[in-house]
Amino acid sequence: MHKRIILLVSLCFLLFGGLVLANDSNTVAYINIAADGWSVQIWPDNYFDAENNPTDVIGTTQVVDGYGQYTAKVDFSKTENGFISEIGFLDIEISNGELAYPNSFMKIDSFKVNGEEVALGKTYTSSDDDIDTRVNLYNEWVSGEIKEGRTADGTGDVTAQPFNVDAFDQITSIEITFTLMKGMEIGTAIPDEARAYITFAAGDWGVDLWGDNIFDPDNNPTDVIATTEVVDGYRQYTVGADFTKTEAGHANGIAFFDVEISNGEILYSNSYMQIDSVKINGESVALGKTYTSSDDGVDTRTNLYNEWVGDIEEGRTADGTGGVTATPINNDLYDEIETIEVTFTLKKGVELGFPSAGLTAHLSMFDETWENQFILGDDAYNTSGVIVKTDSVKGYDQYTVALDLTKADADFNGIGQLSVVVNDAETYMPYNFIRLDEVKVNGEEATLTGNSYTSGIGAHTKVNIFDDLSSASEDDRTNEKALSRVTSELIDASAYSGVVISSIEATFTILKGKEPEPYEIPESFNAFMMFSDTDEERWQVYNPGFSGDAAVTGDGTFSVYLKAQDLNDADSKSVYATEKAQGAQVFLVDIQELGKAMVELGTLRENAAGELKDTDLKVAAKVFVDGKEVSVTQSRIVVGDLEGNGRLRIELYNAWGPSVDSPAINPAHIIPEDELRIEFTLTGTGIER
Repeated sequence: MHKRIILLVSLCFLLFGGLVLANDSNTVAYINIAADGWSVQIWPDNYFDAENNPTDVIGTTQVVDGYGQYTAKVDFSKTENGFISEIGFLDIEISNGELAYPNSFMKIDSFKVNGEEVALGKTYTSSDDDIDTRVNLYNEWVSGEIKEGRTADGTGDVTAQPFNVDAFDQITSIEITFTLMKGMEIGTAIPDEARAYITFAAGDWGVDLWGDNIFDPDNNPTDVIATTEVVDGYRQYTVGADFTKTEAGHANGIAFFDVEISNGEILYSNSYMQIDSVKINGESVALGKTYTSSDDGVDTRTNLYNEWVGDIEEGRTADGTGGVTATPINNDLYDEIETIEVTFTLKKGVELGFPSAGLTAHLSMFDETWENQFILGDDAYNTSGVIVKTDSVKGYDQYTVALDLTKADADFNGIGQLSVVVNDAETYMPYNFIRLDEVKVNGEEATLTGNSYTSGIGAHTKVNIFDDLSSASEDDRTNEKALSRVTSELIDASAYSGVVISSIEATFTILKGKEPEPYEIPESFNAFMMFSDTDEERWQVYNPGFSGDAAVTGDGTFSVYLKAQDLNDADSKSVYATEKAQGAQVFLVDIQELGKAMVELGTLRENAAGELKDTDLKVAAKVFVDGKEVSVTQSRIVVGDLEGNGRLRIELYNAWGPSVDSPAINPAHIIPEDELRIEFTLTGTGIER
């Protein structure tokens, strides 16, 4: 749709564990503890139910209403003994913290026992349920290396038992002060240094040189002398290996040989190592065409002799062209090798097979009125005068795109929808994940809250910065986050309501994603009706989840319906039905995931225009308004995965869709008061049950 009517009532709230996230008062910091054989304890049930505190621990909580410093306490003076002696479990939590402040880190500023400051080991922040945020202070059920959680900088070496409970035998009080701040997942810390070096194994494997030997001087059993160089930018470097101090005084031939950069994929992503010269025993060596790649997504390498590499489908060259080899050196020419020297220039590269100009990345935007928009190439609807800054994507790297709206023919007021799109990325970078690094609105950095997800829209890749009608599906890439932890509302659009937007800039990094498991066709597909009345204050529904939804199993006849009472009773921000409708502006059936399944089966294909509309499927539909059948022109029904989201759409009329000029129904006749029903028959889905 090129424009969208603002018609949504914010009724949605989340109910978790008895706590309703309706306002900040339900985001509370508190301490959990169990002590003295679990005879003394306090948990959320005790805090939030004043009459349910059997062991008389006095807990002091604090409402968490933003990033900043907070204090929580527990007092044991009113317990049976007046103190505790042995702690079995201790943490500090924030109820609903994962929902209100995702990716946060609770930095412990002060930990006091009986009023005295106590030193702690290194802590981390995590969640057991993707709802409440916690810091373990003594949790003996967590052991070994902790690989999941957050710290301030993403570094590890953390513990779930940072408090030495054995140091205290009579504790009357504990007070914890922490600062809530943005955190980084453990393991995502940016390394301090990249270093270039040679790795090598002789033809008889009598001498070798690997990263372990180079970076641990005491672990160099064959006495190879390595010359390395710190990589501090895109420029020329020289590295070497000297075998004259080995037992034989030389290496016998070549079994393996490459030049690598430690942490190169992290600090210099999408780089290409242009090999300027290779010298063996001081003499220049002829080379075949080389390429640059990585085996682990961390270190960068250029193979100079690696016979274990077969067909080369991934890697980088200066211009993306192929004809490369993993054995550019003829190892038969070298019997006794005393020295090796490699000189290379580090520069930006292009992924093999990419178009020479790269893929076009850009911003897509509607303002909050939905009267002004910019979508690259959509000039018939775009507001004139917008200056677009695109970026050329040539591999997995960081990019920046922007819109300058200062010369637009109309003011862009607020933000209705905002996303980053990379054209053709699904073709050239399948399963990629786009990480948003920074968004600026009117030159000021916007606060990003929550985890993004990445969607394939036909051949293109998209990540929403703000879209209050979209949510992640199982087909989207979430960078291993649960669907409940990702969002399409990464900025607070309400902060810009009524504000004239002069510029928007987004910086993002494209990462390699994991190839999904082989697709298995579900047992059924949820079908629901989407309907929007011409009167914005009447019937409106865009989402599934009502009694009138239907389970589609393949070919057959099915029925979906909407009842006014169901919609009015629903706790959803995207539906309501207050009075008799005045006519349709959106009227269709969406069948979730059926489009994807039919693509897998080959019964739904792209047409010449690249749209998923070429299909073997035959569809017949009947429409009933308050029980009375309304005429349908069957030949005008539009069918396909019309939005590239894996759904099969049966479109009868859409004021912003392909049926706008040739509807299958007369939109003026779709005026339900109590019920709207569509009965549809599918033949040719390709699903066999």
